[in-house]
Amino acid sequence: MRDENRDAKRAQKRMIRRNRRLVVFLLILVCVSAGLVVFKTNLLVIKKFEYPASVYFSDSDIIKYGELTEKSMFFNVAPTLLENKIIKHPYVKSVKITKHFPDQLELDIEYREELVAIGYSGLFVTIDDTLTVLKVEESVGDIFLIDGFEFKSFNIGEELKVEEAKVLRRTVQLISLLKNSHIEAKPYIRYDNGIELLINDAYRVRFGKGQDIERKFNNFVDIYEVLSEKGVQSGIIDVSHNGLPIFKPFGQ
Repeated sequence: MRDENRDAKRAQKRMIRRNRRLVVFLLILVCVSAGLVVFKTNLLVIKKFEYPASVYFSDSDIIKYGELTEKSMFFNVAPTLLENKIIKHPYVKSVKITKHFPDQLELDIEYREELVAIGYSGLFVTIDDTLTVLKVEESVGDIFLIDGFEFKSFNIGEELKVEEAKVLRRTVQLISLLKNSHIEAKPYIRYDNGIELLINDAYRVRFGKGQDIERKFNNFVDIYEVLSEKGVQSGIIDVSHNGLPIFKPFGQ
């Protein structure tokens, strides 16, 4: 009887060992099959990108700045690392990336907006409201223009370095105020020891070095509206000082 029990236990152990080996074999087979499916097909390769439309940003920019390839795998893409790369694109102000299984990346992007182009040695350096350089071209389209600032250095995607940087910041703030106002004009600004705004060659507005630029802008708007109501269509408006604005017709 003891021998029979001993033989039964041995047989049971042999069966357990065989079952374990079978389970291990099946697990290996599944892993190998899964590996072949993943690596021999495009099942988990990143193929789709979703992001807000922009003429300055495309799939190729994601691949270039994100250092991706045609074989970049879904599980190998780390959103935070990819964000730190994509943010180097000059037009990307902020980005948040979400992965969607099995092959899609969603990019929530806030883009920089072109605000003004600054003339420099026959070129035009386009910047946003933070003075970040977006592009450098030989010509510009429908955009605000500034001349007269001396450049120190500029690199696309980095802040523009100029002499009188504080004055340039005030000038950029002035342009933002103009864009958000009801004044319909295509202004051009030149700097020569003072900010001078030219509106359609009809008015010249002097802001000095631009201290307290918002107050000076409001003073300009007030007198400009009064002059417009009176039918005055040209002249010089001077709000460069701390007193009341001064108006002078051309030729005086």
